[in-house]
Amino acid sequence: MPEQVAQLLAGARVSVSVQSKKSLQSFSATNITGMALKVSGPDGDLLEYRQADDWAYPRAAVKPLEKAAGS
Repeated sequence: MPEQVAQLLAGARVSVSVQSKKSLQSFSATNITGMALKVSGPDGDLLEYRQADDWAYPRAAVKPLEKAAGS
């Protein structure tokens, strides 16, 4: 693994959230109405994926990713 990637992973923060129609007691994968996954580094957000119903929204911060990769 390249050193830049190892440093990025070591300093990364991952945030996950899920929204459901029902409570956690009766939760199943078919009840999910939305979800989000965000990966952040020391310079801010790097990648984000959101899903709301049937729509998906990916996002990438190109400049911070380039800096993290050493490009």
